Amino acid sequence: MAEAIADQFTLSHGADGQPVRHAGYTAGRAVLAALYETSNALSSAELDIKRAGLTDPATVDRLRRAAVNKMNGVRKSASDGLAALQAHVDQINAGIDTDLGIQTARTDVNENARAGEIRSFIRSLPQRERPETIRKAISDGDTAVAAAVLGASPLASGLTRKEQEFARYEAEERFCKPAVQLRDSIGKMVGLVETAMSATEKRFGPLTGAGDSPAAKAARSLAALEGGQQ
Repeated sequence: MAEAIADQFTLSHGADGQPVRHAGYTAGRAVLAALYETSNALSSAELDIKRAGLTDPATVDRLRRAAVNKMNGVRKSASDGLAALQAHVDQINAGIDTDLGIQTARTDVNENARAGEIRSFIRSLPQRERPETIRKAISDGDTAVAAAVLGASPLASGLTRKEQEFARYEAEERFCKPAVQLRDSIGKMVGLVETAMSATEKRFGPLTGAGDSPAAKAARSLAALEGGQQ
């Protein structure tokens, strides 16, 4: 699954011509591989037990224990992987803020004063003209306007929150396209991981006591008898 979007993570190519990909691809691919390995191992074990006609309690309990260990491991892998992907998104967003000059407009004395003047000017315009004025400035490549509008509350520019969000979208598309594309690709990877994890939980979670199926309730009861938690 990850291979289908691999090219979207390519940052450059090495001397050997091989692609150098963003770390987000590696993180997501590792989780998907772990999920596949877990699903394959548990499916094979279930099938082998069924073919052998092994229905005794000891065998069923061994399968349950193995499923608990495997699922706990892959749950942690997925959680860690998703956290790593979110960290990459946060890093990209911080980089976008820097590229748009938002932090400078907030902290630099001169730029902060200039940003205040820009916001004051926009606020002085008729309300219907404000979004279009900002849109045109961004289209013309005026990063100062983008930084001023995005570096403060929307009310400071006489905008609604939705109008400010749209201004950010346009500014990101105009000035930070590669970063936006990479962030979108990471979002796709997050979707793949969440979908795969959900499918794995649905298929094998009951063996570990997750869910409300009879198998899940039985697994929880066994765990309680062994000193675990229901």
